[in-house]
Amino acid sequence: MIFKKMASRLSMVASAAVLSATAAFAQPVAGDAAVDVSQVRASVIAVDAETRQVVLKGPEGAIFTVQAGPVIKKFDEIKVGDTIVVTHTDAVVVDIAKPEKDAGIGIEVAQAIGTAPEDGPPAGAVIDTIRLTGEIVRIDPDDATLTIRGPEGRVYEVQAKKDEQKAKLKELNVGDLVQVTFEQSVAVAVTK
Repeated sequence: MIFKKMASRLSMVASAAVLSATAAFAQPVAGDAAVDVSQVRASVIAVDAETRQVVLKGPEGAIFTVQAGPVIKKFDEIKVGDTIVVTHTDAVVVDIAKPEKDAGIGIEVAQAIGTAPEDGPPAGAVIDTIRLTGEIVRIDPDDATLTIRGPEGRVYEVQAKKDEQKAKLKELNVGDLVQVTFEQSVAVAVTK
């Protein structure tokens, strides 16, 4: 079932021209926190050079198509029989902080795309950095979790993993605004 969850994420990655990056980017963002990492191998079963579509078959037999954007430099190197390894790292909390004075509730997303030298195999990574500013509605010090009400009243649960983040929780109170920064990544590597 992991494969099905990752299919839409892989499509976004391919559309962002990630297949033109280096295999070195096929490692997840982990840092020193506990992270949930999923890895799936899919086989290339068809490549349409005219439409730039790649048809993949997952380990459980699921088949889906990925549209490769025009900026993918190494599309012509992807062949039937290649294996595409997709590594997904779930969101990792990298910072918990009090926001600036005039900050309001909101979400900001920044995206970095790994690119590579021309001599590397088709591969790459996308790292999303998400900054959520919201109101604390619950703090559980035993589990090191915050429940935050963000934009449009959506509720998010955040768990601090690092000792320094857990220490910051002690400085926060229900009703405070807090800013939590997450990182998540998807890495794709084509192997022959």
